[in-house]
Amino acid sequence: MRIDVRSADRDQEAAYQNRDVQTIVDHLVRYRDDPKLFQIASEAVITPVATPEATLRARLGGSVADAAKVAAAVDIAGAGARIFAATECERQKGALVERLVVALVSVRNAPATHRETQVHTDVHPHSGKTKTGRKDVVVDAAPFEVYECKFGGGIAQWELDELGDVWATADAEGTDARPCIATMSTMTQIQTRLYRSGLMPHPNLYFAGLVDLPTLARRYPTQQIA
Repeated sequence: MRIDVRSADRDQEAAYQNRDVQTIVDHLVRYRDDPKLFQIASEAVITPVATPEATLRARLGGSVADAAKVAAAVDIAGAGARIFAATECERQKGALVERLVVALVSVRNAPATHRETQVHTDVHPHSGKTKTGRKDVVVDAAPFEVYECKFGGGIAQWELDELGDVWATADAEGTDARPCIATMSTMTQIQTRLYRSGLMPHPNLYFAGLVDLPTLARRYPTQQIA
């Protein structure tokens, strides 16, 4: 597969480098085996007021909760509330997922991980284009991974078409590809969103949601959109 690595635009890069985005991602990567923190993070950025420490402690085990994880949850809640209040809230939420995916896949394959990358699609029955737009994250390895990062799972048909063409091109080359929608939603939520929007996901597209995101540090996407 051929790729062209590009640069993010100024606003997008500012969101990616935002301190609150970085704070949340750092904690999630550190405690990537704790799904409760991922759930807390997904709620924090859509909540105007940070969840109190006592509530977070109760969710993490009460009197037996790990003190470091409670402190991380407090940081996440505060950072999330600031993201919610930010003028660039939606952009920062998207950057949160992108930065999280980059950090997680880099645990297993940092040298092959790229941001803002176009993929050449010599086989393009869906989009009709010989090159995709800039994909949020690409892992140029085997398998070949391509991620569209969407906080709530909102995706356009042209993005689905491009992911479908990535798979078709890879298949023609005899390459295993994993075009994937990465989101902090659940599979049920994204299926509902696609159905209600009348969007048509193509066969062989993958999904990494709230439950699956932590596993990206260990392996490529394995869950297909049903």
